[in-house]
Amino acid sequence: MYVMLFKGIRVTGKIVYVTFMCPVLVCAVFLIRGSLLPGATDGLFYLIRPDFEKLKRPNIWIEACGYALHSMGTSTGIANTISSHNQRNSNCYRVAMVLCIVDPLITIFCGLSMFTVLGHMAHVTGSNMDDFQSSGIIMG
Repeated sequence: MYVMLFKGIRVTGKIVYVTFMCPVLVCAVFLIRGSLLPGATDGLFYLIRPDFEKLKRPNIWIEACGYALHSMGTSTGIANTISSHNQRNSNCYRVAMVLCIVDPLITIFCGLSMFTVLGHMAHVTGSNMDDFQSSGIIMG
């Protein structure tokens, strides 16, 4: 943030390349390594197979909508700030469509990488995947 504020908009694009690619590369390493561990398929099946009883509860949908807003950055104002520096002939519609496609794909990719590791952890500890649900907002 200091470099972005000090150098201005000229360096923001270069910083975004680093801050975007580093987490994606870490998730790729986790996915490759996690896929080779025993129990990884249990974690992937837990991610892919939905529990329809849990989907009936409204708090699951509230948390999902909150994550979607946070993930896209629509509630932080940074998108408005950066977009004010776009060129006048920029295709905003195309950029918005690309964002709406790439963001869920990155989320699914990171979810796959994390759930392979969680499946391995459940395998090693001899516990169930449901035992790893300990964070987030608990709503009655």
